[in-house]
Amino acid sequence: MAITVNKLSPVYDLDLQGGVDNNGRIKELWNEDAVSNSLKLWLASAQGEILRDPTRGGYLFPFLVKPMNITNQQDLQDTIIDGLREDFEPYLKIKSISVEPDYSNRRWKIEITAWIPSVKSYVVVSEKIKNFV
Repeated sequence: MAITVNKLSPVYDLDLQGGVDNNGRIKELWNEDAVSNSLKLWLASAQGEILRDPTRGGYLFPFLVKPMNITNQQDLQDTIIDGLREDFEPYLKIKSISVEPDYSNRRWKIEITAWIPSVKSYVVVSEKIKNFV
């Protein structure tokens, strides 16, 4: 996550997909696009992938190797909320989080709605994460 923000500036990040602009440079993302990009990367991170803090990251991974059930669904949602608060507040205010099982495809459907105070805008991120059990 390369998200850069302070309370008086726009939000900036580099495209996690590795997209390039017309000049061949890595695509730069701003504001809602940057936050969406950063949240997607955060959801997919493994523990140890966050530079200078190897104990952070990987919030979802322990749940991807557990059975999909109501208990794990609630624990996964609580873990996402705690992780987002730890890693993104005060620069992002979480408004809602939904974690729903898709049993037929063995995936968790995760939707995060958040307020970005520095740009006075909402962002909604929806991801489907494969469960391995």
